Amino acid sequence: MREKKSFNERTRVRESDQVRVKYFLVFEGTETEEIYFDAINTNRNDLGIDPIIDFVPLVRDYGEEGWSNPKKILDRVIDNVTESQTGIMTYEILLNRIIDYLSSTNTILGKKKCGIYWKLIESFFKNILNKSLEDEVENLDEVARQTIKWIEEKTSLDNLAKNITEIIRLLAITYDSEIDKICLIVDRDKKSFVVNEHKNQYKYVLDSCKKQNFKLFVTNPCFEFWLLLHFDDYANLDISKLSENPKVTSKKRYTEDELSKRIMFKKNRYDADNLVMNLSNAIIHEKDYCEDLIALENEVGTNLGKLFDEIIIKDIENVR
Repeated sequence: MREKKSFNERTRVRESDQVRVKYFLVFEGTETEEIYFDAINTNRNDLGIDPIIDFVPLVRDYGEEGWSNPKKILDRVIDNVTESQTGIMTYEILLNRIIDYLSSTNTILGKKKCGIYWKLIESFFKNILNKSLEDEVENLDEVARQTIKWIEEKTSLDNLAKNITEIIRLLAITYDSEIDKICLIVDRDKKSFVVNEHKNQYKYVLDSCKKQNFKLFVTNPCFEFWLLLHFDDYANLDISKLSENPKVTSKKRYTEDELSKRIMFKKNRYDADNLVMNLSNAIIHEKDYCEDLIALENEVGTNLGKLFDEIIIKDIENVR
């Protein structure tokens, strides 16, 4: 995973000279949540978001596209944080960084060819360097140089970045555990976690976030339920249908269908700017449902309101 935006230095704000705090946002979904938090950031002054806070979404690398299992996502974030703190990366992380670089502009590599180049570079690591994707890269400068040279020899690409190792390092997460927060935002639907008598991924994520000092925000059954809490008629929702969130049409589940009755809603397109203006209502309405992380494994509710309670300045006039 990598930052959606790069922040090369921390700016200072206010007369108190406070350092900005980064809230790294890790979403289980890749569309609905990102649209929502983009709108939160756009309207942050009106919402009273503390100006010392920067929202930094973490986006998926090529090899992580399509991931939805929270445990798998969390484990990768932990790997990336460890890499940013130690400088040690695996060949899989290096491969992702190179593909991200190559696909960053269509003049170098279009998205459709990413899979071909992924297999090409993986083969170079395995058959030429005798390395697996799980191995640690011992000499990043040399390995990156060899890889780029090999790509140029085997493909029509040429004049690739001479400062590739600098680019690779810049793609590392700029997380400071003393200042910043990592927020894992996930659903608790029936397919999100593997939970049985032999394995409880929900408990694993809960315990791992606590151990890593990450913030965990869960919505049961899904993020669309949090969006529904922005409306005054939230109490009319059927609690049993919320719990099961069944399909009510061939394409929509209950929560998505209820949103569509209130706004023009698709997972990848909706008017989040107007919706977030009712954020204060959602924070209040949340309290009528479960907010406890342990109980949220099985009960309808969410604790997302606690995130906003933490970052909103109560006297909004002081930040305008």
